[in-house]
Parts: sequence; C-alpha cells; structure tokens
Amino acid sequence: DGVRTLYGLTTDKFPNLFIMGGNAQTAAAINAVHILDEQAQFIARAVSSVFEQGTARIEAKADAVDRWVKVIVESPLTQMQLDFYAECTPSYFNGEGSAKTGADLFTGQRYPGGALAYFEILRTWKLQDAEDQYTVTLT
Repeated sequence: DGVRTLYGLTTDKFPNLFIMGGNAQTAAAINAVHILDEQAQFIARAVSSVFEQGTARIEAKADAVDRWVKVIVESPLTQMQLDFYAECTPSYFNGEGSAKTGADLFTGQRYPGGALAYFEILRTWKLQDAEDQYTVTLT
C-alpha cells in the first residue's frame, strides 16, 4: 500500500523505531541539515517524554498513521504536482513519464504545507497531548 508513517518519522507495528532523514511524508526542504535537526529534536522530545513517564515503549497508532497519510495523499497540492510533472519531459522526477500517483514522483509523498508548517507541527508536538497518536506502555 506504499509508505505509511506518522510525520515521516515513525509508524505503527514498529515500537521504539524512529526514522530520520527520509524523504517520504516529511517536507521538502532546501537545507537537509535543518530538516535533520528538526527531526532529531522531535525524536529527542518523544524519547525523553517516554522516559519521564517511566515507560519504555512508544508506538504510533494505526489510525494516526492513516490520518497523516491521508493528509499527504489527498492534498490538492499533490495532484497539482502530479499534473505539472506529467507535462514535463520524462525524467527521474516524474518516473520517466510513467507517474500515475504522487507517490510515483521523486518529490511525491511530501507534506503539502511546506517545510515551515511541517517544522511547526514537529516543534509544537507534546506526548501528553498526543494520546490519539501514540501508545505508550511499560514493558
């Protein structure tokens, strides 16, 4: 079914796994170091929050992952990007001219709100406010 993440950093069925530096379902940013820094700060806050609560396991909830994927896949901006690249010369960016969905594009599967809005989501996230996103348990 394609890539399924929450913020491009974690997914369900893989507790305590955080992914850094991936292109899928994060934001397109010119400065790779900046996006890595924002992701690292988010992960550090999440792990720190888990330990502060005396728990040892954090896992994204499947419905939270599904909601994030929906934001990416159903965005009108994703379709606009697909339409734009469909008109271009076949290349790496449009799947050599065979792209049928946003996921087929080199720049596809990115958060449509842009890097600054994505960074704000990561910066304002707090575990105590995220009961609908994560399961935190003592193991």
